[in-house]
Amino acid sequence: MKPPGGIKGLESQRCDDAYYQLDFVDLGSAILALADEENNVEAVVFDESGGDSGFVYRPHSCGRALPLWLVSIEIQVVASGEDSFQALLKMSNLVHVSLSREEPLDLDGLNRIDADTFPWFHWRLIHAAVRNGSTWVTSPTS
Repeated sequence: MKPPGGIKGLESQRCDDAYYQLDFVDLGSAILALADEENNVEAVVFDESGGDSGFVYRPHSCGRALPLWLVSIEIQVVASGEDSFQALLKMSNLVHVSLSREEPLDLDGLNRIDADTFPWFHWRLIHAAVRNGSTWVTSPTS
């Protein structure tokens, strides 16, 4: 569910119906609530009027297998996502970066993300990179 503007949080007990009911003043406070497991916040969605939107899931949120933070940001005005993609590759703490059509890639079934498990041939995928140590892999390894 995408909120009609604002920042909403998903509580653990609402994972089945994905009803984002918690209100946050800013994205920073929402991320802090996600990081504190005692808060029972599983995910946050944000939608700025006429601006960017996206979501953040903490590791293993709502029973997901993936032990990583999952972040998706939809940028409204971009002629080419390549500049943003290249900027993200400079961040040393990311495991993968992908540029996709319409929706983010479905990574729910993965226990880990690496060059062997990444969905390189997903129909939504435009461009991707997966970290392998200090380098990035940008195509399937086999």
